[in-house]
Amino acid sequence: ICSNQAFVASLDGACLLNKGADGLEKAASTARNNMLKTLQKVLTLKGVELKFPKTPFFNEVTLKIDQTLAPLMKKAQKAGLQIGVDVSKRNHFNENLLLISLSDLQSEKDIDGLYHFLKNELGSIEKTIIIPEIPKSYLRQDKLSFPQLPAAEVVKYYQK
Repeated sequence: ICSNQAFVASLDGACLLNKGADGLEKAASTARNNMLKTLQKVLTLKGVELKFPKTPFFNEVTLKIDQTLAPLMKKAQKAGLQIGVDVSKRNHFNENLLLISLSDLQSEKDIDGLYHFLKNELGSIEKTIIIPEIPKSYLRQDKLSFPQLPAAEVVKYYQK
């Protein structure tokens, strides 16, 4: 286990050095924006709400859905979608809870695909959407500062 953790930590370090501070800032900003775009759409669906509506989040959130998740996830899988992780049994709430997480890798097409799939399965209604803001005190105020190294240089270092 320890060697796997060290390996994953090394990979993370290599990825961070390859992205650099500006790349990491861009990736984080894109992940946050992807989540906000997704929620602006998904929260208009019937029976979908934030499980913790007053809790700030960055790019991962738990949704409460008013139908059993297993059949919905099976249909999504057949449609080539991974809509999230069923976390319903990980707590004492006795509710259908779907954990979704977005990164900088999802495109508008991916977000639209998720929305249209869920809209077809759940239906939509008009409702006011309130997404909690992240308090400014939770956010980094100064700029990141570490280098960006070309992929070839990072690979060469790790091949030593």
